[in-house]
Amino acid sequence: MGIFIITGAWSCKTESPKLEILDTLGGDFTLTDQNGKAFNLKDVRGKAVLLFFGYTSCPDVCPLTLAKFNAAYKKLGGSADQVKTIFISVDPQRDKPEKLKQYLSYFKYEPIGLTGTPEELTKVAQLFKVLFVKRLTGTSSGYLFDHSTATFLIDKQGRVRHLFGQNDRPDTIATVISVLLKAG
Repeated sequence: MGIFIITGAWSCKTESPKLEILDTLGGDFTLTDQNGKAFNLKDVRGKAVLLFFGYTSCPDVCPLTLAKFNAAYKKLGGSADQVKTIFISVDPQRDKPEKLKQYLSYFKYEPIGLTGTPEELTKVAQLFKVLFVKRLTGTSSGYLFDHSTATFLIDKQGRVRHLFGQNDRPDTIATVISVLLKAG
């Protein structure tokens, strides 16, 4: 059974999203990036961040979400260089830095892939109130993860400002990011 966080999704019918500071979510953390180096969220201060939790063996939500970001980056045009995507794996057993690097190389916007020990990942997930549960399957992979599917939009100062839901379209994502970038 999976628990999914979908709150905070913005509808296209709204003129302009309210980008309040969601101060009960987020915080700084350090994990290992796809190059095997320590990465801290502070390393991307000055850029807007799309932060998403998932895993490389995910059969559906993760690759679709990352592909959706690719389309949103294209819609952002010249502003895209002010945005960074961070993909945090909830599967440290399979998602070693090398695998993250290979998986994320398919996406043109150069997302940062992060992993860590199960304890480190649990602490980061708690900061963002993300849930993930390993579920054994009868398939060749042996297990899958049920995980929260929200994407966190973090401002240039490191504060969570918006949550995108699984059904948000690339044009919506690009519009909300543009509003955030214009707000400073």
